[in-house]
Amino acid sequence: MLGYIRRQGSKLFRFGSLFLAFLLVVLIGTLWKNQRYHDFSGRELTLKIVTNEAVVMVDHEGGEATLTGSTDLFLDGGVQTIRYMDRMMQCTVVWSSGNYLYTFSDGTSFTLPPEQVNVARFDLSDTYDLTPLQQEELALFATMQVLQNKGSTLPVALWKGLISLIVLLIGMAMLCFPAAIWRISTRLIVRDGEPTEWALISSALAGALPICTAFLMPFVW
Repeated sequence: MLGYIRRQGSKLFRFGSLFLAFLLVVLIGTLWKNQRYHDFSGRELTLKIVTNEAVVMVDHEGGEATLTGSTDLFLDGGVQTIRYMDRMMQCTVVWSSGNYLYTFSDGTSFTLPPEQVNVARFDLSDTYDLTPLQQEELALFATMQVLQNKGSTLPVALWKGLISLIVLLIGMAMLCFPAAIWRISTRLIVRDGEPTEWALISSALAGALPICTAFLMPFVW
């Protein structure tokens, strides 16, 4: 394995980087698209704008779903409100538990820990006993809250992609050129020395960490 890397390092770096970069671009593009669109009662909502004052999504008929109110419920208190069609939903903080309290358009309510908001964009029916109306309104609220907290504009997606790509290339360089990376990392403490096989293998295997990190960053950052 190490001998193959030595002989084919440049080719492996070139083609491996292109392939993994393509996968990374597809991943980030898919995540960005999934954040920009949301299906609500058979209507596809598309992100229109994210500002400090509001998040606005629009359907194909021009109807707007608008999230207004406090940008950070834990810091500012207050209420977040979504208005769409003839529905109004609200979210506040239950200070005694630190959970979000969602009030739906039918007057019912539901509490949810803040760390589960991202999951609530999809489906919580297996975890909680929610009615169809509660599930769809909670998913819309969670989607718009995530957009408000993290943003989902093209510049943000491109910035994440650039950082992830740099980390990916560093990992590929460590994997494909272990001897060169070893010399660079030890040039200040070693003179006229050669790396052992173990040093080269360790350097190559260490490249897997940045590669994996590059694919995890779009999810957690």
